[in-house]
Amino acid sequence: MKELDKNKEKELKRKYQKELKRFDPILKEIFSKAAGKLISIATGEKIEEKLEDITGEIEFVKSLRPDLLFRAKEKIFHIEIQVQTDKTLPERMLIYSLAIKEKFGKNPFR
Repeated sequence: MKELDKNKEKELKRKYQKELKRFDPILKEIFSKAAGKLISIATGEKIEEKLEDITGEIEFVKSLRPDLLFRAKEKIFHIEIQVQTDKTLPERMLIYSLAIKEKFGKNPFR
C-alpha cells in the first residue's frame, strides 16, 4: 500500500513540475520587460540607459585538478593545500564543488 502511495506521489510531483515549467517562458518575458526597474529596486543602481540583453548559453570549459580528492563509502572529500594567502580560494572552492557535484552526483563533504 505504501509503495503505491509513493508511486502516486512521484507521479503527481512530476506533473506539478511539468506544469511549473510552462510558466518559465511567460515569467522570463515579464521580467525581461521590467528588468531595468527590477534591477534598480533590488540593487539601488540607477539604470538610465537601455539594457542590452546578453542572455544566452554560457559555456564553461575548464580542466580542474584538485590537490586531493577522496571517496569513502558515499562521501566525497576534497582538500586544497595552500602555502600562501590566496584571495581567490573561496571562488575556486565553489567552482570545484560544482564540478565535483556534476561529475560524481554529490557535493563534497563539508
